[in-house]
Amino acid sequence: MREDDFSINSFDDLKGKTVVLTYTAANEYYVTNKWNEEHGRPFKIIFESTRALGCEDIASGKADAMVSMIRDLEGFNKEYDAHLRIVEPAVYNSDTYYMFNKQTGAELRDTFDAALQELKDDGTLKRLSLEWLGGDFTAK
Repeated sequence: MREDDFSINSFDDLKGKTVVLTYTAANEYYVTNKWNEEHGRPFKIIFESTRALGCEDIASGKADAMVSMIRDLEGFNKEYDAHLRIVEPAVYNSDTYYMFNKQTGAELRDTFDAALQELKDDGTLKRLSLEWLGGDFTAK
């Protein structure tokens, strides 16, 4: 939501308001729509073709909020001069999993896991997260 709007702190606070999303094939849509359905559709969901238009909808008052990953916020604010703020705690958290072929991918999986652990242990993954994503999203 807008950085000066402190009226929204959870899905419950969206009653009578509008949420803008950019596509239905993402976790943001699934989580938002599922919550909205389970609670009697208290808020309206609209769609835009780009994130830039979604940010414009919030700036203009056409929409009140969007659901996105926390790491995207800084990018929206820089790229679109969006003046958005994030609400915490997050409405949803999920883990990332890498998939390997069950029959032939065991060696690749083990090599990948070892390399990823090395990047975590020496701080490289955290440094890259700070540099490219604007925050440490490797804490877990």
